[in-house]
Amino acid sequence: MRISGSAGHRSVVALLAVMGAVVVARSAVAAGAATADDVPVVSMSPVTGLFFPNTSNSTTFGARPGMLKAFSQSFPVLDFNPPAALAPCATAVGPATRPFTDVVPRADGTCATLVAQGGGFQAGVGALGSFFAVFAGRFTVSGPGRVRFDVHAPDGWILSIDRDWASGGVPAYVSGPQAGAPAAGAWLGYPVVGACNGAAPCGDGAVVVDFPAAGTYGFELDDTECCGGELSLVLAANGVPLVRNATVTASAGPGGVITPSGTLSVPPHADVDFAIAAFECHHVVDVVVDGASVGAVTAWRLADVTANHTVTASFAADPAPVIAAAAGPHGAISPAGAVPVGCGGAQAFTVTPAARCTTADVVVDGASIGAVARYEFPFVTGPHTIVATFAPLNAPPDCAGARADVVRLWPPDGAMAPVAIGGVTDPDGDAVAVTVTSVASSEPTGAGGCPDAVIVDGRAELRRERAGAGGGRVYLVRFTATDGRGGACDGAVTVCVPHDARDAGGAAACTGGGPWYDAVAACDSRRAGRTAATGQVAITAAAAVGAACTLDYALPQDGDVSIVLYDVAGRRMRTLLAEPQSAGDHRLDWNAAGLGRGMYFVHVRAGATTVARAVLVP
Repeated sequence: MRISGSAGHRSVVALLAVMGAVVVARSAVAAGAATADDVPVVSMSPVTGLFFPNTSNSTTFGARPGMLKAFSQSFPVLDFNPPAALAPCATAVGPATRPFTDVVPRADGTCATLVAQGGGFQAGVGALGSFFAVFAGRFTVSGPGRVRFDVHAPDGWILSIDRDWASGGVPAYVSGPQAGAPAAGAWLGYPVVGACNGAAPCGDGAVVVDFPAAGTYGFELDDTECCGGELSLVLAANGVPLVRNATVTASAGPGGVITPSGTLSVPPHADVDFAIAAFECHHVVDVVVDGASVGAVTAWRLADVTANHTVTASFAADPAPVIAAAAGPHGAISPAGAVPVGCGGAQAFTVTPAARCTTADVVVDGASIGAVARYEFPFVTGPHTIVATFAPLNAPPDCAGARADVVRLWPPDGAMAPVAIGGVTDPDGDAVAVTVTSVASSEPTGAGGCPDAVIVDGRAELRRERAGAGGGRVYLVRFTATDGRGGACDGAVTVCVPHDARDAGGAAACTGGGPWYDAVAACDSRRAGRTAATGQVAITAAAAVGAACTLDYALPQDGDVSIVLYDVAGRRMRTLLAEPQSAGDHRLDWNAAGLGRGMYFVHVRAGATTVARAVLVP
């Protein structure tokens, strides 16, 4: 809440001209006072007046506790029988009229009058033609600073002010008349800040008081009326007649709050700022000021308050929030669809994949939370989304039925023969790729060529050769089968090079079964040279010193030659040469820069023949 003085109050310029005394505007409250913007705003509560007969017709205030009062009465302002210059509006009441009458301003600019009377008496008339009056009430001060109180009372007066009821701060006397001032107010004992209390009338007075802080300060104003002259009492602060605070009543219906709320006492011409806030799951429906709607606002200012007001805020519950729940193929989410949730409530969802499927992901409000089986929105006040996706479980390929498409190689002519692997199945029907990873032989490498097997792009080529004695040669071809979805299996098949023609028809099997030799390993240069001399393509030497590599090879006849480098996984790394060459010995210098350290295989193909040699790149 903020209550502050408004422009309407700051612009008031009141000239109180009575008996030669002039009271100026707020900007010139007192000598040495702060600037106009620092001058506190003062308002007054309704006051209680006690009236006593002044039988001695004295100008010295003589009422004391214990005296029998004529009557008591409450008044909204201290503006009794004001002179025309001090009157808030034109009335028939003035200093020369009787009885003692309070002139009360209305919000519409007119004034009401309230006669001081009770118990069969009227102040200023008859037995109370001369009287003492004690007025007690409260000043509300907007902030620290100096305030000028102007008292118009032709016969005599005493003003006393108490400390702030909340902080205990004591206002300090600065200047003003102190004629005949008692030590304390006659009735309540407050410290006296000004007085015109003597044997002869002394009229008006201006009293400057320094207030230490904003707060509520009790006061007592003692008035003496005598001698048949003017009948009048007016109290103003900073050139503005003191009036009571306005009452502003602020309230809120269910579902929200208005701040400040309750019954507020607002100084004249102040502003009041209200904040209207709905609770969770509610919204502002309307704000009504003095019976008229100002809309579904969240802030409202009552400006320049001079009358009573009411401010009422109403609210309504928001529509139930909806959670949109969806599931992709191969699973379900429960509950699904548009799921309404009581505002502020919780809602859980269960994610269930179908048979042979798995949850791939759950996305809440656009953000992945992983493949969870359950998720709960704990405090729902607005819309949300939850989406579950699924994927079929992937069964790996089955290598148990793997077989070579050629189980026996014949004739043993030393040529390289391609061998394919079939029989690998996939339970999900996925396409299967078979990659040969190694080839082992039951006979040492180089019995009829060098090497005995090559692996090109994951496929194997086996040499149709075996030793002259023994039960034939067995190749053990190991492979990996993949389905492209992360599933894989490993297996092996055997291929036989029979001992003689009688076994080639399948009536007898090869008897070799180990020990196993690496069939793709290179043989030594002496055997390779002897093989070349017999009319075969041969690699006679392969070496690497740092990145500088050399390859020596022999060609039995003219023809197209390609030399390709593979890694140990059978991947083509480089084509080192592809051109026609003549028969004879050749040397190829090549650079291994950019290759990782490790074992590589150089494949030399001439015509239908391919030979390979391992080379270690340091």
